[in-house]
Amino acid sequence: MSLVSEKSDDFGPQLKALIQNLRTIDASSGPIDCSFLDWVTPLALLPLAAHIHAKKKLVSGLGSYLQTVRFPDGADQIGGFQTGQTYLPIARFATKSIPHLEQFTNHFAQLVLQSLGSAGEHLRNAWFYAIAELVTNIAEHSQSSLGWLHAQYWPAKGFLDVVVLDQGRGFRKTYEEAHGKTYTHQEAIRRALEGHSVKDDVERGKGLRTTKALVTQSPINGKFLIISGNFGYYADPQKQTWLNLGAWQWDGAIIAFRINRVSKPVDIYPYVE
Repeated sequence: MSLVSEKSDDFGPQLKALIQNLRTIDASSGPIDCSFLDWVTPLALLPLAAHIHAKKKLVSGLGSYLQTVRFPDGADQIGGFQTGQTYLPIARFATKSIPHLEQFTNHFAQLVLQSLGSAGEHLRNAWFYAIAELVTNIAEHSQSSLGWLHAQYWPAKGFLDVVVLDQGRGFRKTYEEAHGKTYTHQEAIRRALEGHSVKDDVERGKGLRTTKALVTQSPINGKFLIISGNFGYYADPQKQTWLNLGAWQWDGAIIAFRINRVSKPVDIYPYVE
């Protein structure tokens, strides 16, 4: 069965194509035909890679781009990748080895900055803050052995798209197991966005909220999307909205965000706590 492509820059159509492709993968008993994936974005691509890897599905029809970014299995060592490219490898990381995780995250972050060229220095502090917070959340809370990262920079469009995901217990189970009470997926995502620590520690739990603020309220002027279970949350500088995904759901969490190119350094401190 063939996977479909989606050429829109908007997260909404990308998410619809992603859900369609994930359903195709689950319904297929043979190799997954990727020959029609002639245009891919991190949101439309990374969850497919993680899902195919987890299900041990065979794939066919991989084009040169998909092979270059290591679709679908990703790379668990990225220190030797060529720098200065606008495309970046799909990266998967073990969540339990903290020294390795810190080194891995730093290598990935440096690759992204180098892909941005001179614009990267203006985004350095914001970028390192965002990626460190999101990777740490996966390592500390997902109870998944693997996390996944992917990014793509489009110089002509002036923005960088990034996705961080896991296939662990998701926000709902994380809060339910910590608090001994029942939540919906929407309620759990809301708690995370409001900065409620899983362990009710007032000094922790704010990373997701501050990252969203940094991406959408600073001069980055970006977009931010969370998917966990059958609910999603989307924010940009003009609006915020909830997404009810109905019968479909993602076990774990997907965080997608867009960083726009800026003309001067971004001061992160008005947005982080």
